[in-house]
Amino acid sequence: MGNLLSRLKTLYFGLEYLLDLNKTLNHVLTRASAPPGLPVPNPTPSYWLEDPPFPDLVHLQSPTLPSRADIVIIGSGITGAAVARSILQECLRKGQTRQIVVLEARTLCSGATGRNRGHMKASPQELFADMRGRHGEERAAATTRFQLVHVGVLTRLCRQEGWEAVERREVTTADLFLDDEGREKRMEEVEELRRWVPELRMDVLGAEEAREKFGVNDYVQGAISYPTGALWPYRLVSSAWNDLLTKFLKSISLEMVTPVLSIYPSSTEGYAYEVVTTRGTIHCDHVVHATNAFASHVLGHMTAQHPGTRFPNFDGRLSWSVIYEKAYDYVTQRPMTTYGMPGDIMLGGGFNRGRDQGLDHIGRWDDSQPRWGDDREGWRVKKAWVGCIAFTGDGMPFVGRLDPELTGWRPGRKSTGNGVEPGDEREDLPDAPGRLPGKVVDWFPAELKPSLERVKRADLSNLVKYAP
Repeated sequence: MGNLLSRLKTLYFGLEYLLDLNKTLNHVLTRASAPPGLPVPNPTPSYWLEDPPFPDLVHLQSPTLPSRADIVIIGSGITGAAVARSILQECLRKGQTRQIVVLEARTLCSGATGRNRGHMKASPQELFADMRGRHGEERAAATTRFQLVHVGVLTRLCRQEGWEAVERREVTTADLFLDDEGREKRMEEVEELRRWVPELRMDVLGAEEAREKFGVNDYVQGAISYPTGALWPYRLVSSAWNDLLTKFLKSISLEMVTPVLSIYPSSTEGYAYEVVTTRGTIHCDHVVHATNAFASHVLGHMTAQHPGTRFPNFDGRLSWSVIYEKAYDYVTQRPMTTYGMPGDIMLGGGFNRGRDQGLDHIGRWDDSQPRWGDDREGWRVKKAWVGCIAFTGDGMPFVGRLDPELTGWRPGRKSTGNGVEPGDEREDLPDAPGRLPGKVVDWFPAELKPSLERVKRADLSNLVKYAP
């Protein structure tokens, strides 16, 4: 009888746990599906946003908001800057002109780009393992190669444009494993990746070798090491915007502190859309969404710290990811200062260590937290901040034109003025800084396009289905 009661009790607590878990997941999905609203006006101050190289751009606005444009870009981070630069460079190459208006809810590049870790790191073995299960080895290899190329492209762009303030540097990264299970899984993924992307150099290190090479302690059970990069993300983007305003002053305007309230089919002849902001309405032909978390939402944490005397000084040439159980933390270090002092440490992560293994963070888009007061004098932490980042239900970004079935926007009138025709993806483009040469169809993974079918499959509730 006692044994039966014990089993019933165990079953009861098991069912109770499952019901609580289901309730938690339903709360998460409800929260993540709710509209985010506008970015809060008082975000936590990010380390990267201090001492801007172009202070006049931080709050830049036109005296009067333009009422007409060919293209409106929402968001002034790295995606918005890349889109604007690509369009204007192509217009210059073809002898065309287009008017672009960039709208930002807060100050320049104050969203995810200005709040991250400054890591140009791809984690190719994880991407390949994830993609292989859904699209097969050949497409997984192609997408992995596409992801890896960004380090070289950004490195070359910064060098050729002379953006020294960006602190762009080549880095050797180390994924450090604190448990045997995580180490074995990742090393199996590396072996499979090597078969399909043999040109990628990845070193697999045992415990002793990892400890000696990377200056870490005895908790580390092994490591994977490969080349990557690091930079100052805000300075990269602000340098790009400064160049565009210098070279294309009459073709682009940056409108900071101008949140977008809504978008409708335009009622004005010759324009497709009208973008309603807090400062007025803009009629345009195209709208580019570069808003990251304000489509889907996860809260991330970052700190900037002084390195202690026992922290190894690699002059910014090494980065670390500390991987344990189902969680990881990441660390980069800035180069040595001009006074010969070790650079600051940028430390973030810990998502799975939060309440409910991080589920309480999903669907939160208030980056004004935490608020625990200023650091006391002498404390190692220089700055702590949070930011919102986005995940899709299949873990891949949406890149390309959205189907009207997704947006609900069906313009009643087509543009009759300076509309922008879709680019020819089969045109053989010349080599240029910040852009891959050749035909877009040859190097851009079609898996990233937001087709109607893919977006439906990539609902957040289906995320578990795509786990490798």
